[in-house]
Amino acid sequence: TLTDGLRRIPSDWSHRRMDLLGARLRCVTEQVLTSVNYYFHQRALSTDLIKTQTPAVCFEERPAEEWHVYGWVLDLVHTLEQTMNFTCSMSRPADRKFGSRNADGSWSGMVGMVGNDQADIIVATLDNTLARGSVVDFLISIDVTGFVMVMKAANQKGSVWTNYTSEFSGEVWVSLAALLCCSSVVLFVTLTYSPHETRRLSFPEICSLVIAALASQGCDCWTTATSGRIAWLTILCTAVLVSVHYTSWMYSALTINVPSYPFDGFQSLLDNGRYALGIVEGVSVETELKDSKDATVQRVWNELVKPRGLVSSVEEGLNRARENGFVFMIIESEFYGRDIDPCDYSMLPKRFFTFPAGFAVKKGSPLATLFNRA
Repeated sequence: TLTDGLRRIPSDWSHRRMDLLGARLRCVTEQVLTSVNYYFHQRALSTDLIKTQTPAVCFEERPAEEWHVYGWVLDLVHTLEQTMNFTCSMSRPADRKFGSRNADGSWSGMVGMVGNDQADIIVATLDNTLARGSVVDFLISIDVTGFVMVMKAANQKGSVWTNYTSEFSGEVWVSLAALLCCSSVVLFVTLTYSPHETRRLSFPEICSLVIAALASQGCDCWTTATSGRIAWLTILCTAVLVSVHYTSWMYSALTINVPSYPFDGFQSLLDNGRYALGIVEGVSVETELKDSKDATVQRVWNELVKPRGLVSSVEEGLNRARENGFVFMIIESEFYGRDIDPCDYSMLPKRFFTFPAGFAVKKGSPLATLFNRA
């Protein structure tokens, strides 16, 4: 108080204690194969807690035991155990889900276990969403997750040869035909009706000369009239421009292979109508899609995800993404952290959902304040 100069002791024990006195916390986790080496340059994590190419959380079957769990998240937990004097009894949700709201209002996965007092703390990079925040309290974020869309890679066989002719679309052929006709008519009129022209050529001969000029081939067009010379020089300059344009485009096409995508977002995905959008049941985007107030996002959930897009695991989603007509939404760092060939997939060059991620405890638990102060 102001009179005796003593500081009042906070009533909440979590504000007065850093030592958990050897308590044993019920920890729950789930596999997160985000490669540390992939996002190391984006995150300012302490290097003494990181092992290069170590996933966040990985389960490995061993002969002597049911499973073994390891990863940089577990390294962080071990460090906190030593600092705060507690131990963990690690478990895994029976449904192998992170947690999403069910139709009856209950929660699945790790979020449901903490909400139902079956676990004390979630030790994984759990996405911090508004819906989950009504059930659990998130600790200080230790990661940022972003979801991307992947699909079957386009077949590139024969593209080296088609690059030479892909510039000649229907519009280009029409333009070249119009240029040939106009140039031939202009040159024919100037050579035929000019009073100072001594050489007369037939229209087929003039067409052959113009085609040879546009093809950058040698040709002989001897003319004496000024109007004929101007018309012929104009045709030759146009032929040079056409040749330079095609040559520069061909160099660019052979040097840089810019992928093309059938859509670039939710609306164009709906307009396309030939793809289903896949997500893993229980991930954060499931609740985000279901609870969204946006009409387009609601259509995506009801038309593309709910009927045939829900999968039970990332492996199933990636396998289906290698088929035509299926797009899979996955955390970008987890996609690169898996033992797959990224060349088998095409990834849209944008993120669709980004969340801070970290540990979580039950809503109102004093453990939140204690761990945030550690």
